[in-house]
Amino acid sequence: MADEERMTIQDQRKMQMYTGLANFRNNEVSLRWQRSLLMIVLNTAGLPFLNIQTATPFLYQVLGVSFLLLCAYWLTLNWKTQLWINYWQGRLALVDPPESNLLEFRVFTGTEWERVNQRPTFHQLLNVLPVAFMVVWFSVLVSSLWVSPKEDTIMRINQPVRVIIVEKPKQCFSNPKEVQYEITL
Repeated sequence: MADEERMTIQDQRKMQMYTGLANFRNNEVSLRWQRSLLMIVLNTAGLPFLNIQTATPFLYQVLGVSFLLLCAYWLTLNWKTQLWINYWQGRLALVDPPESNLLEFRVFTGTEWERVNQRPTFHQLLNVLPVAFMVVWFSVLVSSLWVSPKEDTIMRINQPVRVIIVEKPKQCFSNPKEVQYEITL
């Protein structure tokens, strides 16, 4: 009876360890989602600033650099989170029964686990988002560096534009008449 009690106590300890490790792993996975959603919100919140009509190239440069740094931070967070997830999955794999025992259920080892974790992994697919936002913000930064001050002030909305229209005379010997209009776009 003592051996049976010892086995049940060891089984309970294993179950508690397994549950704790699974909770750590699942917490990291949910934190990765929350961080990614927060970064998506921050990046999409920056996009309307690209449509500001009175923006200067300096504003676009500040936006480009700031959001490039944010995306680099996002990639770093994803990488570090994936390291933790791999760590906890490795610990869970150690608790899984050995492959030689065919009747035991395994979650983090075996052929199914290997098949599910083939490339492209979810981590790699998730990193497409920060890379895509990096491309957007890098193109904003580069395009703002190429805009000359003259191009910046060529057309501003809500500023008056003076249009001069020259009317052709109906008769050959009369002088052309010049009419000036001021239009606000």
